[in-house]
Amino acid sequence: MRADAIIEYPQVLEAIHHVSEVKVTVDLANSRCFPHPNSSPDDVLSLNIKYDEKIFIQLKDWYDLGWNNERGVEYYTSQPKGYLIISQYDNEDKIIRRTNWKKILLKNLSLAEGLIHIEFTAVSFSEDYF
Repeated sequence: MRADAIIEYPQVLEAIHHVSEVKVTVDLANSRCFPHPNSSPDDVLSLNIKYDEKIFIQLKDWYDLGWNNERGVEYYTSQPKGYLIISQYDNEDKIIRRTNWKKILLKNLSLAEGLIHIEFTAVSFSEDYF
């Protein structure tokens, strides 16, 4: 099985990079990007995607817009929120599950072993099964 994600950037980031969204492939083995029955908006979820310098710079700028890098805990302003749509496919490339994460906040962003590791929370989500 495989999964793809569409990351929709906040409007403030669109003005900087002139891009509104990016489609990436998700490393499902090391990601926790689908809700479980007891999920709440306070849950920190994780997403691992293949490293791409351009995408990493865009995500880093998004992260930097919200967090004070000196202390790592304070917002400069209210953090810009984005959206994340994750689609999981079966072996025949048919979508079997789709989750829409709304108003996501980046909590952590790091690089490891050729992957971009993103931790986020979301205000809400909706999910479809096919």
